[in-house]
Amino acid sequence: MAVPNEKVPNAADVPNPGLQVDATPAKLSTTERVVKSVTFPPIKKLTVAEVFDPVTNKPRHELLKDHLSREGRVEEDTALKIINEGAALLRLESNLIEVEAPVTVCGDIMASSSI
Repeated sequence: MAVPNEKVPNAADVPNPGLQVDATPAKLSTTERVVKSVTFPPIKKLTVAEVFDPVTNKPRHELLKDHLSREGRVEEDTALKIINEGAALLRLESNLIEVEAPVTVCGDIMASSSI
């Protein structure tokens, strides 16, 4: 707690040897990468035909993972198909699991039941 009439140090007045701040920040380019070693994201958005295997109709998860990890994007209908098919798959799953006693529950079960 500060004592009356005691000067409370401003955050800018407190030296931080690990932090180096440029007093005159340079204007950053909007067309170039700040870190030159980081590649630009893929320009082409992935389509439904590229993401989903035509035989199995399952997503090519490795292709999708690689594309998204490089900051790539997908077309809107592709994203909607992924979301809708994922939601349909989750609806097939039971939200309860039957287990045989005795059981030890570890983790947060708050608000999981109304006992």
